[in-house]
Amino acid sequence: PSPSPSPSPSPSPSAGEAAAREESGRGGSRGGSCTAWGVLRGALVEPQLRMLLALSHLSGLSFSVYTATWSASIRHRFGYSAAELGYVLAFVGWSFALVNLLVVPRFVTLATEPTTMLRAALLVGAGGRAAIAMASCTVQLCAAFVVVAVGRATASTLCSHLLAQEAPAGQRASLLGLADSAFGAAGLYAPLVSSLLYRRVGAHAPVLASSCAMLAMCALTFIGPCRKRDRKLGPAKQA
Repeated sequence: PSPSPSPSPSPSPSAGEAAAREESGRGGSRGGSCTAWGVLRGALVEPQLRMLLALSHLSGLSFSVYTATWSASIRHRFGYSAAELGYVLAFVGWSFALVNLLVVPRFVTLATEPTTMLRAALLVGAGGRAAIAMASCTVQLCAAFVVVAVGRATASTLCSHLLAQEAPAGQRASLLGLADSAFGAAGLYAPLVSSLLYRRVGAHAPVLASSCAMLAMCALTFIGPCRKRDRKLGPAKQA
């Protein structure tokens, strides 16, 4: 009888594969855990990730503190009927959709320094919010909403990009979800703040508070680690 062939030895993994398996075994973090608590704890000890999560929370505050009362504020200031208010809200929705589709991708791909572009977008968004507070007619109001759409959508896209760029490869999805949670957490208290401002200060107060939150985001990029990290936009870094 012919001898049975001996099994061929399995190839030994390369150094890169071994490192990838080791990184995967650690959850893809810088020595952290892949659990939700581990991801949060790992993000809080990294200055850059901590700053980006703070930006996400302030972004949620800026959004929620105005949207909680914006329809009542606009209707009170301009005396719109229910139908007229619906037309304005439809214009705002279409503006944000078209800006996200046509304008923001071009701005982001042309950016050579993401942090500088982020600061500019935040200033544009804050200026647009202030313009909403000062608008005296429908044309001015709609123009101000377009400005807000450009600034806010660009800033949101850049924040997500910077977070994905800083996150370890195995935790990008978790950290992006954590940023969404930080954004949504502002909705737990921002409507109450908005209502108090609307009642105690006036119809202009919530939108001005939203503008101040965007200015605070811009200031945070100057005092946080982001000030040293201007890099050309490109593929997210590998862990």
